[in-house]
Amino acid sequence: MKMTTPLYKKVFVYMRNNLSLLVLMIVAMAFTRCAGDHEQAIETNRTASIFPEYYDLTIPPNIAPLNFIIKESGSKFWVEIKGKTGKPIIISQRSNKIKIPLQKWHNLLKANNGKQINVDIWSFNNENWSKYKRIEHRISTYPIDPVLVYRLVYATYLKWDKMGIYQRDLTGFDETPIIENNSTDNGCINCHTFAKNNPA
Repeated sequence: MKMTTPLYKKVFVYMRNNLSLLVLMIVAMAFTRCAGDHEQAIETNRTASIFPEYYDLTIPPNIAPLNFIIKESGSKFWVEIKGKTGKPIIISQRSNKIKIPLQKWHNLLKANNGKQINVDIWSFNNENWSKYKRIEHRISTYPIDPVLVYRLVYATYLKWDKMGIYQRDLTGFDETPIIENNSTDNGCINCHTFAKNNPA
């Protein structure tokens, strides 16, 4: 007569094997986290290469976030933007495209009006974190005019029949048309629209 393993023993073995696997995963994650701690970074003694080149600027207190791309090798990136007062902005991600949250940015600028904010950048590459020299921006007490108006055309001018006059909210990223030439039988939209800069 063939003996079969009782069901409760099978369940016990299954749970024991999976528990061991779970413990190993937790230990591995703990070691990985320690190895990837940005606070243990190597100082590079140079500023990170970024685009656009936002280095040591004087910026209006109501300007839109200065988003940028980190042009350094890395599989992970850590960015801290902070001032003497206000809540710092921390961005931790795998992408090198840094998009600063709009409301947090405005709150930080408002809290540091007339003062300074710092941008610290780290990158993780070859199993090590690198820390770059701090970027410092001074916050002006004078706000920027909130709207910019311009003619928008394709750079090659090959599609001259698709153009218009647009306005951009400089405190954010909203762009809205004032007039597009699809409403004028695709005629040209003159770049000198406002006579003597009179918006009326």
